[in-house]
Amino acid sequence: MTAPNRDEDWKALVEVFLAESLEMLDETEGKLIELEKVSQGGQADSKVLNLIFRLFHSLKGSAAALQLDVIKELTHTAENLLVEYRENRIQIEADHIDLLCQTCDFIRLILNEVGVHHDDEHMRGMATEIKGKILKVLSDSHAKAMPVIPTPTQVEVGTANGVTALTSHAATPAAGAASWGLWISVKIGRPVSSLTRFKIIRP
Repeated sequence: MTAPNRDEDWKALVEVFLAESLEMLDETEGKLIELEKVSQGGQADSKVLNLIFRLFHSLKGSAAALQLDVIKELTHTAENLLVEYRENRIQIEADHIDLLCQTCDFIRLILNEVGVHHDDEHMRGMATEIKGKILKVLSDSHAKAMPVIPTPTQVEVGTANGVTALTSHAATPAAGAASWGLWISVKIGRPVSSLTRFKIIRP
């Protein structure tokens, strides 16, 4: 990987970036607090959420242009969490807002270091810890959303002339399932010589 060019022009751009980014962080933190207040039942207020997303996205784009990869990667991870809120795949919780505020505080710390050292790579270790916390929220939330397939039950519905009909079915469809099915099993003969199964799909 080619080392970034840290010439005087770059440093001048960084000075502008730092000033603008600190202002964006102040605005983002205010919007995060507002988001927690206006979100009902874990559902995000779309207007406030979109504003927060754009602020993180702008910060990420500027950092990428200046090859400040630690800031770019951290803001991208935060964006992923915001996308989940926007798509209503994750409900907003107070701990999530606290984590996003911590992310803003940490980015502010990185920016201060960039102002001194003109680089953010030495902050990568601490940034990885923050990213790990965000990724855990994503992982835990996705695990909760996975459908649980209920264990089928089998009930004998009748016997005639050595033929026993059994039904094996789930009482309710699994969460998130597109359909549920009813399996009909038929045992023929005594002892059982064959087993035939049919599945009826109900949309």
